[in-house]
Amino acid sequence: MISLDKRDMKIINILARNPDISQEEIARQLGISQPAVALRIRKLRDAGALVKYVGVDPFKLDLYIAKVEASANDPDKVFDTFRNCPFFLNGFVTSGRRNLCLFLSAENPSTIESIVSKRLKSDSVADGVELDFVMSSARSVVISKRFGGRNYAGERPPCNCENFCSDCKYYQNGFCVGCPAVGYYRGKLVPTKSKKPIAMGQ
Repeated sequence: MISLDKRDMKIINILARNPDISQEEIARQLGISQPAVALRIRKLRDAGALVKYVGVDPFKLDLYIAKVEASANDPDKVFDTFRNCPFFLNGFVTSGRRNLCLFLSAENPSTIESIVSKRLKSDSVADGVELDFVMSSARSVVISKRFGGRNYAGERPPCNCENFCSDCKYYQNGFCVGCPAVGYYRGKLVPTKSKKPIAMGQ
């Protein structure tokens, strides 16, 4: 546990307001040298107290965010399922009857609903699954959204699903845009050499 002094907190506040500010400008505002600022920033980052977060505003890209609450006897097993999923934002173990909270993001609601139905409801890894979509936000939202990444084409999907999108009824019927990680993707966000999409209804 790192102990923060007043200068550490001032540095964090300055960077929170303007992440692109120079160390020279921070030094000028605090009345200390630039090397002293650099040293403090490095110590804060090494301790995990200061993290640079790069992401996108989902509402500017017409992305949907969903909050999924559920009860799970083994939350870590659920996290392992979603950890490398391109649509997974984050997950939390919470108190209360529903002890699991997941956040997912995709370009349409039906893809998120398909993921929840297949990976949580059908696989019976959680009970009392409740899905709600985020309609708006009080402040600007930044999410760490991965576009592409490792391609698992020809391998088992990163979520360890037993079958590929080509064998999934949600993908076959056009409810889900598919997973870009395995090359089955017919959405608009990831430039990928996807396999030929399966016609809807086949």
